[in-house]
Amino acid sequence: MKGRTAALAALAVLLAAAAYAPILRNGYFTDDFVQLYRSRTAPLAEFLLTPYGGHILFAQNAILVGIQTVAGAPAPPRLLFAAMLVLHLTVVLSLFHLVRRWTMSAPLACAVAAWWGTLPVLNGTLGWYSVLGQVVVTLCVLAILASASTDRPWNRMRRALWVAAALLSALSFGGGDGNRAPDRPLVSGAGPAPR
Repeated sequence: MKGRTAALAALAVLLAAAAYAPILRNGYFTDDFVQLYRSRTAPLAEFLLTPYGGHILFAQNAILVGIQTVAGAPAPPRLLFAAMLVLHLTVVLSLFHLVRRWTMSAPLACAVAAWWGTLPVLNGTLGWYSVLGQVVVTLCVLAILASASTDRPWNRMRRALWVAAALLSALSFGGGDGNRAPDRPLVSGAGPAPR
């Protein structure tokens, strides 16, 4: 990235960081308490693979387990929201690169990425750890779009990226399988025995 382009990318990220740094002071909210409890009482596979409230939460639960492994349980809210902020800033930077690639305009890419990164409506997502999966889905979609908008020839690595991003996206906040009873494991044997 050249100097001016790098400066505009950094500006978009810094504006988003300034807008959403206050989430680092957030605490737990509603479903967060349930997830913290489940993370400590359920077997790991059950916690990672069992939908909650009709949502598949693999990505956010894996991040929660990782943070609790490093920092102890219950995970301090500041660390969880730091992970949320880092993911959001990664989305902003990815959006900058994608818009720049599509429009060939770094100033336009900066404006779009900064606009997205500072939208007040995102507080509903960024301010609540239980919906971190929505940010993961956004990042996965941007990765697929960036991969699709290159003139490089298709290869196994690009196909693998698409499959991995689509799978991670599906496991991040999806509505689950409508044919399965709610809050049942996605993998046979991963959860509690039937009653």
